[in-house]
Amino acid sequence: MRDTPACCLLIGEPGAQGDPLTHPRLSLQARAVFPDDGHEARLGLWLKAHPKARIYAGLPDFRFLRFEPVAGFLNGGFGRAFRFTPEELRP
Repeated sequence: MRDTPACCLLIGEPGAQGDPLTHPRLSLQARAVFPDDGHEARLGLWLKAHPKARIYAGLPDFRFLRFEPVAGFLNGGFGRAFRFTPEELRP
């Protein structure tokens, strides 16, 4: 991801029944950014919230990264689709 930071995240929570494609979901086009500082502080917070992660947090390929939104696509179900700009996705 350092060489090619373009990525996409799919966020959704399908219900217990029915076709998962009929449930709302958000696709985020993003750019992966690897922070240069604060790894130890992030790791401490992460392990406090997820103590079982200690097993893999020390592996050489474990990294924290930030996703900067480029575009968003919300599929709210049949006939309900919306496109978002990066500005609309920021808090």
